[in-house]
Amino acid sequence: MLEDNLTLVIRSVHERTESLCRDLLLEQGVPERNIHVIHETPFSKAMEVSYRIGLDEERPWTWCLDADVLLHGKAVEEMMSAAGRAPDHVFGLSGKLLDKLFGGWRAVGNHLFRTSSLEQMISHIAEYETEGIRPESDAKSKLEANGLEWQKINLPIGLHDYEQHYTDIARKSYVHARKHVIHLDELAERWIRNSAADADYKAALIGLSRGLADFGKIKIDVEKYEDLRKEVIQTLGEKGTEPSDFQVGSCSDVQAVISSETKDTGPAPVFQGKHEKIYKEAFNSRGYRDLFGDLKKRIKKELKEWLRGRK
Repeated sequence: MLEDNLTLVIRSVHERTESLCRDLLLEQGVPERNIHVIHETPFSKAMEVSYRIGLDEERPWTWCLDADVLLHGKAVEEMMSAAGRAPDHVFGLSGKLLDKLFGGWRAVGNHLFRTSSLEQMISHIAEYETEGIRPESDAKSKLEANGLEWQKINLPIGLHDYEQHYTDIARKSYVHARKHVIHLDELAERWIRNSAADADYKAALIGLSRGLADFGKIKIDVEKYEDLRKEVIQTLGEKGTEPSDFQVGSCSDVQAVISSETKDTGPAPVFQGKHEKIYKEAFNSRGYRDLFGDLKKRIKKELKEWLRGRK
């Protein structure tokens, strides 16, 4: 039974879908007392708090979900079934989410941990000053180096980055300028192509253009992006948070979005090859500046033309 086997922790920075993420879990029969919503920053602190909750409740599995994840109606059942089949050396699993910004399926935003592994995860959380841009993946890699396995399973379980605030979309795309460098050309093409019909992609372009200009150390800490937040609100306004303001309101709605959108497997790594080395090294290199200077100019032009058309 879910009541005895699973603790769910929703890690939120006050995303627009925070309550919806929780409601979709309740709709699937997860007991309310098994669900916890936390608002810890920076992310390294959110990691530790979520793991401590799982350890304190002592259920076999602890599922950490980002609040921008919307699960379809059978996601919890299917993930727990997969967990039950996992060998003992598997310390956790991730399902696949349809990612709006990437336009494909990704193992992102959901981490179903074997609770017995969480003490080890806590021991490998990096200090905020030294953490990388993927702090949870970095900690998981330490366990994998010791012979444990993390499974990314081929199981579609829901949506990622749909129905989000413009400000959160811009913040993520800002980080994407560093976190997903080899995909930027493809991502920018997708966002520009779709921006005329969907302002979410305009928000993504604003964030990306600012991220491309930042050659400092980028953090995923939401509190570091106040200037960007103000710019996005001034440009695009804010989305409402009443139930009627959402297109997705139930598990069946999530499944309807999945069924109606034909997606491929996501952006191809278009920059791999002779430039790949510079992406893995310092991002303030001349190569990074040269390669993305033209892309930044194109995004700036696109946004300027859109703003001129609004006047």
